[in-house]
Amino acid sequence: MANSTLTDLTAASTLDGTELVYTVQGAADRKATVTQINASRQPLDATLTALSGLNADAGFLYQTSADSFIKTDLTAAHMAALRTFVRPPGGVAGAGGFYQQNLYEIALNTPDALCGQVTVNVSITDTDPAKTGAYFYRAVFLIHRYVAGIAYGESSVPAGLIQTAYLGSAGTSIGVVQFQVNANAPGAVLFLIQPVGFTSPTVTITAVMVLPGTNAVTIL
Repeated sequence: MANSTLTDLTAASTLDGTELVYTVQGAADRKATVTQINASRQPLDATLTALSGLNADAGFLYQTSADSFIKTDLTAAHMAALRTFVRPPGGVAGAGGFYQQNLYEIALNTPDALCGQVTVNVSITDTDPAKTGAYFYRAVFLIHRYVAGIAYGESSVPAGLIQTAYLGSAGTSIGVVQFQVNANAPGAVLFLIQPVGFTSPTVTITAVMVLPGTNAVTIL
């Protein structure tokens, strides 16, 4: 082959692998085919190949199996895997001005010991459009169960760790609020609230519970 400048050469057509390419091997000049060079390269990473196939749509990356990914919205099931249990907004039936909602059931063992945190958001609207209210409640709870001849269980919601806030129309307020965690199986988590100053309120409750550990949780 005559000496030539690379840029002066005619462009090659589609390669079939048999073409010769100059290479250096063991400090010596050698020739190799395109097929040989391809065989020596690092194989494509299957994970990176799968990720490169995702489109530009927004979403959370979720691995469904080995080297398989999708983009999806973050669901309650995904949050539960992170031990964060989201109870979607739900209307609450009232009786005597009180509104009680069963939020969760915690599967309890004997013996057992656990602690968690619940945040409750309450939305209050009324048949009187001039009356609305929003209530925030957050509490830590602790449960322990033990055997001393017979099975015992105790639960506690420390008053010093409770946070609350209310913002509502003039003349409205919140009366009784009760948060209860049952130390007996099933470990029911209950919330009760008494809106005051409303004509005929509609109460909607949303809750989020963070519960480290392995206890199964049912969202009610």
